[in-house]
Amino acid sequence: MIGQNRCVIKLIDSYSFEQINLDHSFKINKKHYSIDSINNFIIIEKPFGRQLTISSNLYELFQEKIDFKKHFSDTLKVQLKPNETLIRKGYNEIWNADTILIDTVEFNNLRSLERKILSYLNYLSVIDEMCDNGMCNYSNTYRYQINFVKTDSVYMIEKIVKLQPRDYKCDELDKHLQLLQSIFPKFNLREEAENLSLQFTIMI
Repeated sequence: MIGQNRCVIKLIDSYSFEQINLDHSFKINKKHYSIDSINNFIIIEKPFGRQLTISSNLYELFQEKIDFKKHFSDTLKVQLKPNETLIRKGYNEIWNADTILIDTVEFNNLRSLERKILSYLNYLSVIDEMCDNGMCNYSNTYRYQINFVKTDSVYMIEKIVKLQPRDYKCDELDKHLQLLQSIFPKFNLREEAENLSLQFTIMI
C-alpha cells in the first residue's frame, strides 16, 4: 500500500526552469517523506492531506493545496521562486559572464526555445535598481519581438524589435536586449519554422 500511495515531487526553479538540486535543507509538511539527492526528488510515502508546504533557505516559501490522490505513482512538478541571492547569482552568470557560449545548442520545438529565452529574461528583474530615469519605480510593461535568421540549418538572433510602449523607454533594458543578441547561443531546431520570431513581455 505504501508503494501504491507514494508521490514523487520534482522541484523546478521558476527563473531558470532547471530542476533544483536538493539537499536536506528542503523541508515539507509531511511526516513520511525522504529526499532523493541523487535524482533530486522528494518522495512522499503517505501523502495524506491536501496542503503542501515546501521551505528552503534558497527559495520562497511554497504553499498550495494539492489533491495527492490524483498523483499517486506520478511525478508532480512544482515550481519554486528563487530568493534574491539566487536571482542575483543567476543574473551575473548570464548577463555578466566573462565568456560567451560558442557551441551550437539544440531545441526540440518552439516551446523549448521560448523557455530558454525566458530563462535569460527572467533575471532582468534586478535591473530596476540600475535605472536612472525613475520610470522603473512603476510597474511598466515592455513588449519585444525577437527575430531569428537561419543559415545552413543554424539559427541565431537577427534583431530585437521593441513593440510597446512607444512613448517611453528604459535605457538599461534596451542595453540588455542588445546584449542578448551576442550572448544567446546559436541553435538548431528540430521543429522546422519559417520566418521564425517570438514575442515576449517584460515587466520592470
